Amino acid sequence: MFRPGRRQPIAASQERDRDGLPFAVVAARHTPAGLAAMLIAQATVLEVVKEASGKMQDPNYSAVMVGGFVQTQGPAAHYISAHAAELGGAEGVVNTIFHAAVIALCFQRGNRRSVRNIRFDELDHVASGDREATLRSQQPAVLDYIEINVEVPAMKQVLTLLALAMELVS
Repeated sequence: MFRPGRRQPIAASQERDRDGLPFAVVAARHTPAGLAAMLIAQATVLEVVKEASGKMQDPNYSAVMVGGFVQTQGPAAHYISAHAAELGGAEGVVNTIFHAAVIALCFQRGNRRSVRNIRFDELDHVASGDREATLRSQQPAVLDYIEINVEVPAMKQVLTLLALAMELVS
């Protein structure tokens, strides 16, 4: 078991963060000792979605959600913007950021703490493998939200990667 701040022997091929620590140590550094990752309940996701749906009557709500996400999650917002053509242009980017903000709220409510700033190396770390299967095993309610509320395949892929990154840093 990793302990926050302790370096453990690692394989030479294991990926490291920008500080040279293996990602397992980075994740442990941000998780209270002895606690396993928390599964976000389907009820929590439904509650967040219901609140967001109700607040959509206010035209400023989506602007605040999108602006807040861009300010707090700069690298994630840049990642989304880099896929603008696949997402359908500026409108697709804004829609993707809005969904990412809703997902971040789900993590915040489910874990009872905010999602810290996701770094580019953490986005790279979760980019490999079968992202959908990984998210299904880690946070099935979040994947259900993406599958039900997002129609554009490229947007689903981007949001799945961002949800995995949120899981990593939460």
